[in-house]
Amino acid sequence: MHRQSASYLYSDDKRQRHFRIEHPLKNHTSTVRALALFQNDRLLASASIDETARLWNLDTNLPVGTPLQHQERVLHTAFSADGRFLTTTCYDGNAYVWDVHTILEEAGLEDLLSVSNASSHIASIFRLYAFY
Repeated sequence: MHRQSASYLYSDDKRQRHFRIEHPLKNHTSTVRALALFQNDRLLASASIDETARLWNLDTNLPVGTPLQHQERVLHTAFSADGRFLTTTCYDGNAYVWDVHTILEEAGLEDLLSVSNASSHIASIFRLYAFY
């Protein structure tokens, strides 16, 4: 069983939710350490100890673009409030900023940043705790 196919608890400062990933994040080759959900619930970012972060189209459950490669394990990820940028941090202490808008534009998916029907919460860092 892949760790990513387990049930997870994630939380931010305001609430906790339980969910089951129906389509495992198979494109990661090791444990997913953190998730960030954009405020419209259509775009997910994952951070893994396989030294990559990924963007996921939650409308199709497919990855968007190529993996965001790092030199070390990726520990955290967070979207900017408008979703145009993604920040990741690594085990080596470095932080990186990725241009999500350009990545989505190149994939023809810039509509994934639409927030017209989104809730008003601000995306934040989510830590995972696996339950087996």
